[in-house]
Amino acid sequence: MDTRAKKIKIGIAFEGRRDIKPLEILIDRILKPHYSPYIIKRLTPHTGLIGYTKLYTKNFFEVGESVDIAIFVTDQDKQSRSVKRTMLKKIDEANPTYKQFSVVGVPDPHFEAWLLADHGFVKSYFSLNATDPFPNISDSPKQTLEYLRNHMENPKPPLFQIYEDLAESVSLNATRTLKNFASELFSTCRLIA
Repeated sequence: MDTRAKKIKIGIAFEGRRDIKPLEILIDRILKPHYSPYIIKRLTPHTGLIGYTKLYTKNFFEVGESVDIAIFVTDQDKQSRSVKRTMLKKIDEANPTYKQFSVVGVPDPHFEAWLLADHGFVKSYFSLNATDPFPNISDSPKQTLEYLRNHMENPKPPLFQIYEDLAESVSLNATRTLKNFASELFSTCRLIA
């Protein structure tokens, strides 16, 4: 019996430059040891993905080497409509077949919400008192993460390092949206394995 992990060619569409490495870490944690993610395409408009979804879908599946799975991760922000539903519709418009091989993750409200969701670990990482309330700066996980970093004792690691450290340790069940993303990604891999 072959016990090697199946290599899965992945394309990732993401919003910001700080997101990609922690996102790759999360993908590795979700898929290993059952699958071996091999990221062959990374696409970002450095803003919201909705307007780029059809273009990026075609790039993932039709330009150069095709991916097995296309991953889109974009923020819900303060939009009242489901960003995920909108993106899946745009993937379907590009080619209905591609939808079954696409996974859309939508952290609410921002990607940093996934990184900060495990309050116990985050408090430990930033040396906060376990019994103190968790800081919430302007209801913004981005601002909260920057606040926590700015209030760390010296030496302060660079923000990208904090993102990566948190991605290595956050519980994959910490938020509903992260748990759903992990489940959908794993299930999609099973379709092609």
